[in-house]
Amino acid sequence: AFYAAMWRSLEETGAWQGEIWNRRKNGETYPEWLGITAVKNEAGQVTNYIGTLTDITQRKAAEAEIERLAFYDALTGLPNRVLFDEHVAATLALARRNSTKFGLMFIDLDKFKSVNASFGLMRGDSLLLTVARRLQRHLGPHDTVARVGGDQFAMLFISEQDARNLAALAERVRRSLRAPIPLANQEIVLTGSIGVAIWDDTLTSDDELLRDAELAMYRAKRGGADRIE
Repeated sequence: AFYAAMWRSLEETGAWQGEIWNRRKNGETYPEWLGITAVKNEAGQVTNYIGTLTDITQRKAAEAEIERLAFYDALTGLPNRVLFDEHVAATLALARRNSTKFGLMFIDLDKFKSVNASFGLMRGDSLLLTVARRLQRHLGPHDTVARVGGDQFAMLFISEQDARNLAALAERVRRSLRAPIPLANQEIVLTGSIGVAIWDDTLTSDDELLRDAELAMYRAKRGGADRIE
């Protein structure tokens, strides 16, 4: 279909341009911008085609980096708040069509600022990477975990549509956060305040669901460390 459209453009307008993948002599594939122009003789018959090729590898890499910075956390590589909110909105649209439920979890690491103050930002970043990996272990194939703030994470569970299952999953997440982490010749135990919300027909928007999950997280934090609300 791609080449059929290319030839149709050449036959109708005498020119075509677009992005393609090409292959170098060493076998490596790379993105290329290709422009083709038909050359005609005095009788108006096509005698040749001239192709102009531009290697756009660097441009594509720059575009990918811009997208990564816009939608992903630079430290953990997880989706950021912008992309997480988009995932929630898309999941909500699907849930409305299919009359299904899904769950959210917001997690705030308890007293993490004091950890940064005691061990330094670099070791604090190392702890955040460990937390990110632990949270990823709880994901199903269509679930999402994001870093939405300095020491805050959010999780979207499409596979868990039952409130009791989600509560049990939150407990497993809480326990996994408590597992000791080796750091600077000692072990650090992190805890998290977790807020849980589940989508149902009583809610009207994704903003309302996100707000409920965040408020539950702050209630858990006010009630003391290492809690689920």
